[in-house]
Amino acid sequence: MPDGQTVEVAKMKFSATCPNNARTDVVSGEEEIVMDHPEPRGTGLGMSPIHTYLSGFMGCTNSTIHKLAKRAGTEVTALDLEMEVGLDRRGLTMDQVVELPFVYAKTIVNITIEASDEQLREMKDGLSEWCPIAKTFKNAGTEVIEEWNVTRP
Repeated sequence: MPDGQTVEVAKMKFSATCPNNARTDVVSGEEEIVMDHPEPRGTGLGMSPIHTYLSGFMGCTNSTIHKLAKRAGTEVTALDLEMEVGLDRRGLTMDQVVELPFVYAKTIVNITIEASDEQLREMKDGLSEWCPIAKTFKNAGTEVIEEWNVTRP
């Protein structure tokens, strides 16, 4: 247990049907997602597993920013995200085992918010600490870069 504290574990269950080498249909509760690869390796019915994973990073970033805004006593008016990730292709192509597949992950946060400099600082400081996916990337050694473009209404 970390730091001798009791850990509250939220159990999440998933199942998958794999109709071929490229497609994976994942179910969790009432939700389903189709992962696939583009043609010719797959049928292009969904994002690849890596793209799906990184899309989850963007969803986590969105949710975390809104929670941080509420915690700071403000509210997000508009939010758009862009992400660029550097992937060491040697592992992807199975040329070489790599310890750090994702070299960097840069998120551009385009946010419209009525917030003080202090509130924004709290949010910026908290994003990669509270988003579980960003935290996982950081702890693995991936360089997590956040660029904030703030518009105040």
